[in-house]
Amino acid sequence: MPDAVLATADGTTVPAAVTYSAGSRTATLNPTATLAADTAYTATLGSAVKDRAGKTVAPLTWTFVSGPRPTAVVKPGPNTTGILVTTKVTATFSEPVNGVTSTSFTLKDDMRRGPA
Repeated sequence: MPDAVLATADGTTVPAAVTYSAGSRTATLNPTATLAADTAYTATLGSAVKDRAGKTVAPLTWTFVSGPRPTAVVKPGPNTTGILVTTKVTATFSEPVNGVTSTSFTLKDDMRRGPA
Protein backbone atom coordinates (compact mmCIF):
# COMPACT_ATOMS: atom_id res chain seq x y z
CA MET A 1 0.00 0.00 0.00
CA PRO A 2 1.32 3.50 -0.76
CA ASP A 3 2.21 5.65 2.23
CA ALA A 4 -0.85 7.93 1.78
CA VAL A 5 -4.06 7.40 -0.21
CA LEU A 6 -7.25 9.39 -0.71
CA ALA A 7 -10.28 7.51 -2.06
CA THR A 8 -14.00 7.94 -2.62
CA ALA A 9 -16.60 5.79 -0.84
CA ASP A 10 -16.60 3.29 -3.74
CA GLY A 11 -12.81 2.87 -3.43
CA THR A 12 -11.78 4.99 -6.41
CA THR A 13 -8.37 6.48 -5.70
CA VAL A 14 -8.17 10.27 -5.94
CA PRO A 15 -4.88 11.47 -7.51
CA ALA A 16 -2.97 13.52 -4.96
CA ALA A 17 0.52 14.82 -4.26
CA VAL A 18 2.06 14.05 -0.88
CA THR A 19 4.52 16.32 0.87
CA TYR A 20 6.18 16.08 4.28
CA SER A 21 7.58 18.86 6.44
CA ALA A 22 10.19 17.48 8.84
CA GLY A 23 10.17 20.75 10.81
CA SER A 24 6.51 20.55 11.71
CA ARG A 25 6.29 16.74 11.27
CA THR A 26 3.24 17.31 9.04
CA ALA A 27 2.32 15.19 6.03
CA THR A 28 0.01 16.86 3.49
CA LEU A 29 -2.02 14.96 0.93
CA ASN A 30 -3.05 17.54 -1.68
CA PRO A 31 -5.56 16.34 -4.31
CA THR A 32 -4.51 17.34 -7.84
CA ALA A 33 -8.14 18.20 -8.73
CA THR A 34 -10.96 19.86 -6.83
CA LEU A 35 -12.88 17.40 -4.65
CA ALA A 36 -16.55 16.88 -5.45
CA ALA A 37 -18.99 18.67 -3.15
CA ASP A 38 -20.98 16.73 -0.55
CA THR A 39 -18.85 13.62 -1.07
CA ALA A 40 -17.40 11.18 1.45
CA TYR A 41 -13.66 10.52 1.16
CA THR A 42 -11.35 8.18 3.04
CA ALA A 43 -7.74 9.12 3.76
CA THR A 44 -5.28 6.36 4.62
CA LEU A 45 -1.79 6.65 6.04
CA GLY A 46 -0.09 3.33 5.37
CA SER A 47 2.50 1.28 7.21
CA ALA A 48 5.29 2.42 4.84
CA VAL A 49 5.69 5.45 7.12
CA LYS A 50 8.57 4.88 9.57
CA ASP A 51 10.41 6.83 12.21
CA ARG A 52 14.21 7.33 12.15
CA ALA A 53 14.70 4.07 14.01
CA GLY A 54 12.73 2.21 11.33
CA LYS A 55 9.62 1.57 13.43
CA THR A 56 6.44 1.73 11.35
CA VAL A 57 3.56 4.01 12.18
CA ALA A 58 0.35 2.11 12.84
CA PRO A 59 -1.83 2.41 9.72
CA LEU A 60 -4.43 5.13 10.13
CA THR A 61 -7.66 5.60 8.19
CA TRP A 62 -10.26 8.34 8.57
CA THR A 63 -13.28 9.55 6.65
CA PHE A 64 -14.50 13.08 5.97
CA VAL A 65 -17.15 14.73 3.82
CA SER A 66 -16.27 17.63 1.53
CA GLY A 67 -18.08 20.93 1.94
CA PRO A 68 -21.56 21.50 0.65
CA ARG A 69 -22.52 22.84 -2.73
CA PRO A 70 -23.44 26.51 -2.76
CA THR A 71 -27.08 27.16 -1.99
CA ALA A 72 -29.29 30.08 -2.96
CA VAL A 73 -32.16 31.94 -1.37
CA VAL A 74 -34.52 33.20 -4.04
CA LYS A 75 -36.91 36.14 -3.98
CA PRO A 76 -39.75 36.11 -4.64
CA GLY A 77 -39.98 32.68 -3.06
CA PRO A 78 -41.27 29.58 -4.83
CA ASN A 79 -45.02 29.65 -5.59
CA THR A 80 -45.41 33.23 -4.33
CA THR A 81 -48.37 35.06 -5.87
CA GLY A 82 -49.44 38.70 -6.03
CA ILE A 83 -45.94 40.00 -6.78
CA LEU A 84 -45.70 43.56 -8.07
CA VAL A 85 -44.75 43.76 -11.73
CA THR A 86 -41.76 45.93 -10.75
CA THR A 87 -40.34 43.34 -8.33
CA LYS A 88 -36.72 42.35 -8.91
CA VAL A 89 -36.04 38.62 -9.01
CA THR A 90 -32.94 37.72 -7.00
CA ALA A 91 -30.88 34.71 -5.98
CA THR A 92 -28.53 35.25 -3.03
CA PHE A 93 -25.82 32.59 -2.76
CA SER A 94 -24.26 31.06 0.35
CA GLU A 95 -20.76 31.72 -1.01
CA PRO A 96 -19.10 33.48 -3.96
CA VAL A 97 -19.99 31.83 -7.29
CA ASN A 98 -18.96 32.12 -10.94
CA GLY A 99 -20.94 31.71 -14.13
CA VAL A 100 -24.01 33.82 -13.39
CA THR A 101 -24.99 35.23 -16.78
CA SER A 102 -28.10 36.03 -18.78
CA THR A 103 -28.02 32.45 -20.08
CA SER A 104 -27.60 30.74 -16.69
CA PHE A 105 -30.19 32.89 -14.86
CA THR A 106 -33.38 33.31 -16.85
CA LEU A 107 -36.96 34.37 -16.21
CA LYS A 108 -39.86 32.60 -17.91
CA ASP A 109 -43.57 33.35 -17.79
CA ASP A 110 -45.96 31.02 -15.94
CA MET A 111 -46.82 29.23 -19.18
CA ARG A 112 -43.10 28.34 -19.68
CA ARG A 113 -43.14 29.85 -23.18
CA GLY A 114 -39.64 31.26 -22.96
CA PRO A 115 -37.85 34.32 -21.65
CA ALA A 116 -40.06 37.14 -20.43
